[in-house]
Amino acid sequence: MAGVLIIDDQPIVLDTIRGLLAPTGIIVHTATSPAEGERLALQHSPSLVVVDLAFPGAPLGGLTLIRRLRSRDPKLRVLVFSMYEEPRVARLALQAGALGYVCKAAGLTEFEQAYRHVLAGKGYLNADLAFALVAPPPPPASPLDQLTIRQLRILQLLAEGHAYRRIAEILLLSTKTISNEAATIGQQVHFSDKAGLVRFAVQHQDAIRARLAAEES
Repeated sequence: MAGVLIIDDQPIVLDTIRGLLAPTGIIVHTATSPAEGERLALQHSPSLVVVDLAFPGAPLGGLTLIRRLRSRDPKLRVLVFSMYEEPRVARLALQAGALGYVCKAAGLTEFEQAYRHVLAGKGYLNADLAFALVAPPPPPASPLDQLTIRQLRILQLLAEGHAYRRIAEILLLSTKTISNEAATIGQQVHFSDKAGLVRFAVQHQDAIRARLAAEES
């Protein structure tokens, strides 16, 4: 085993990981900057590199360092140990060549699991990140989201071909109230005239009906 290289600008992190790995007897090298880490990686050819991503003020960032190290040694195993919990950051790290990613907030127990997996050549993500990366993206916001039940009912009746006066009779409201509500709906869904609002109502009729059914169930 050629050893492990830890690259982090926080001495307490370096000392903690060094202490965690001490019982294994593995050789541990440490660096406080990407530039120093790159130099030590070339000098010692470690089997695994544990690297942070954030190095404020450093000319070389964590992601760039991962790419450079992996380009020189495609077999090098890289584990990111970072404060960033955003799935998009983890995805960028994996795309750069990291085999594992664990958030610092996950704690040392999970770090140790990640370390063992990556050292064995297996990928690792802590559970929340793994779920976020494989989960489908949320559906785009619907223009119907901001409408009240009354406004949805008005749209439904417009889609069915009713005039404002008839809608007012059905909903037991005044024609002026229906006209004002229609104007408000038009502003929210970006249609300034009644014809455009009717087209919108017809196009979204199924979604309007489904939302009303859900609200009134």
